[in-house]
Amino acid sequence: MSHPHVPHPRELLATEKRLLSKVSNAAAFRLAAVYGAAVTVWVFTLYSVLSGLAKGNLQVSLLTWSNGVQLVFCAVMTFVGNQLGKSQGAKADADHQALTHIAETVDKIAAKGN
Repeated sequence: MSHPHVPHPRELLATEKRLLSKVSNAAAFRLAAVYGAAVTVWVFTLYSVLSGLAKGNLQVSLLTWSNGVQLVFCAVMTFVGNQLGKSQGAKADADHQALTHIAETVDKIAAKGN
């Protein structure tokens, strides 16, 4: 269903048509889905405990790898949050424009009735 005064939220989003951008977005959302799962949280918790129990070079290696993973996934989660925020903003804009159109239509009908 379409109306000239009520754009779809997709029309309000600035979409990039480059292949690399599409691939990056898809990868980030998939990584965020895996990283955000409860199982992953428990795996990283156990990994942290095990690395704390390890001795010497193994402990350093485990902690270094863990820190590297956290740095990557913090950036991924920030990116995904920003992308989700954009789509929520676009939906809010579309809702606002729809409500504005409804209000204008009601005003016109009310003015004709008087």
